[in-house]
Amino acid sequence: MRKYESISLRSYWTYCTKKQHLSQATSIAENEGGYDNTCDVPILVLGDFNAEPDEDAVQTFVSSKDERTPPFVCAYPVDMPYSTWKTRGSNAVRRVIDYISYKTFSRHQRSDGMGKVGAHRGKIECTEVLALPSDEDMESHGLPGFRSPSDHLALAARFRITSTCTL
Repeated sequence: MRKYESISLRSYWTYCTKKQHLSQATSIAENEGGYDNTCDVPILVLGDFNAEPDEDAVQTFVSSKDERTPPFVCAYPVDMPYSTWKTRGSNAVRRVIDYISYKTFSRHQRSDGMGKVGAHRGKIECTEVLALPSDEDMESHGLPGFRSPSDHLALAARFRITSTCTL
């Protein structure tokens, strides 16, 4: 049975301190986001984090505290040139604040309730990402524009999810 969960972070810019932002990210990264952690669950966390790669909220996902909790993998490199490019007055700012990250929580020991123990393992892998536009493809003032009507680039990824069970 497939199960999908949706978790919404409070926007960094709407009454949310960096401490609250980090707390929300930590809750998700440490498997407390409200999903069933008794089975292998491929997890995708994506969207506008309003946090740059070096900020604690992002580092919570992409770095690991110990080997039992592997980090999330980012579909796009966190050092990509930008995911948003805003010009306000004469000031142009390019930042990376949008992410697609993923991982599988694996629980290796399974019991069928009758003494049989087996392994159940799920796997998620990113197989393709949407190419980012080159600077030549962008309008000189950045985003939004005629070619890209949002102030964020479109990020998209394709995933392959597999699961095996032996009991």
